[in-house]
Amino acid sequence: MQQNNHFKSVSLYGGDSSHLFLYDKVNKIITIEGEKTTKPDLICKNHQDQEFCIELKTEAKGVFSIKKGNIDQLYKDAGQHDRITLIIMIDLENKLYQIKNLQFFHNKQPFINQRMEGQLCYEFPHPDLTLNNIINHNFIELLDYSILNIEDVKKYKSLKIAEIKNDKIMIKLINNKIKIDKLIFEKNLQDQDFSGKMQKIINKSPDALKTEWSVIFAWLEI
Repeated sequence: MQQNNHFKSVSLYGGDSSHLFLYDKVNKIITIEGEKTTKPDLICKNHQDQEFCIELKTEAKGVFSIKKGNIDQLYKDAGQHDRITLIIMIDLENKLYQIKNLQFFHNKQPFINQRMEGQLCYEFPHPDLTLNNIINHNFIELLDYSILNIEDVKKYKSLKIAEIKNDKIMIKLINNKIKIDKLIFEKNLQDQDFSGKMQKIINKSPDALKTEWSVIFAWLEI
């Protein structure tokens, strides 16, 4: 990516900048030591000195997806720093990649990913671009600054302003409102999932809902 002529600079930014990958020859495993942060992986500049970030992702347990919590953190970074993050999904096995901006996930519905301990995730399009082409890819065309105007970003911008002003009452109010919004969203999604599972059972066996246990007990002479 540092060889890509569309960039003026590309450097490690998040916790990866301090990571060490250690190989245990006896047990044949790799361990990672370093700082764990929620910052995007790379920080970049174009030739107009516009600063933006890139988050790198790979397949997890056979599914190309990204955690909702990860997207929320990128919204937070956008709100607090007035900058955009692009997300690159890499298929290491087939040497392919795909890239999307945050606007792609806005208004999309996450799903409960049972392969990742039931965490909320967004589906990511399967990578279909040859990894070698990343040297020539024009990432700058994906810098959509309209994402800075959505509510999910502006709530973190308001928190940053309250922190700069040291307005403790407003900081507490905004933090608690963000927590409430998250809980309401998760509850609504869980309710939808519950309703969907119920409806599948009812479609297969309509009488299962209507029939009382007392009728079943009487029929079987229990």
